[in-house]
Amino acid sequence: MRLISMLIMLITLAGTQALAGEKAIRIGVLGDQSGVYSDLGGPGAVLAAQMAADDYGGKALGKPIEIISADLLNKPDVAAAIAGRWYDVEGVDAITDVPLTSVALAVQNISREKKKVLLITAAASADLTGKACSPYTVHWMDDTSALSVGTARAKKTPATVERIVAMALMPGTRLADIRDRALLRSASRHA
Repeated sequence: MRLISMLIMLITLAGTQALAGEKAIRIGVLGDQSGVYSDLGGPGAVLAAQMAADDYGGKALGKPIEIISADLLNKPDVAAAIAGRWYDVEGVDAITDVPLTSVALAVQNISREKKKVLLITAAASADLTGKACSPYTVHWMDDTSALSVGTARAKKTPATVERIVAMALMPGTRLADIRDRALLRSASRHA
C-alpha cells in the first residue's frame, strides 16, 4: 500500500511535467531486475507501478500513464546512461526505484540536469538528502543518518526497545502504529 501511494504521488509529480503537449506520462522503473537486489524492487516494483497506474484509472491529467522498466545491472554508469536516454530520447517524465546509493547519486545528477522527477525508494545514503540534495528528488527511504541516530537512541533506552517488541507481539498491533506513537512521544519531549 505504501508503494502504491508513493507511485500515485510520482504519477502526479510526473504529470505536471508532461503538460507541455506530450502524449503520455511516462514513468521509468529503473531497478535491479535480475541481480542480488532484485527482491528490494525489481520485477515487483515494475508490477506495483503498473498496478498503481491502473488503480489511478490509467490516466493522469487526461493523459495515459505508461510504465517502462530497465535493468540497471547494479552499475552507476549503466543507470546514468539509461536515465539520460529515457529523458532525452524516450520522453520519460520521472524515474523510480534506483536501489543502490551509487546508482541513486548518478541518476540524481542526470535528473537534476534534466529537471526531471526522481523518486528514490531503496537507496539510503544521507548524501542523497544532504550534500547531493536535489530539488527534483523525493527520497522515500530512511537515510544512514536517521538509522544511526535511531539506533543510538534505542541503545540508550533498552526498556523502550523491550516495550516496542512486547507491543509488536500483541495481537492486532501494527508496527506503523507503534512507530507513530514513538515519534509523537519523542517530538513532545523535544518541543
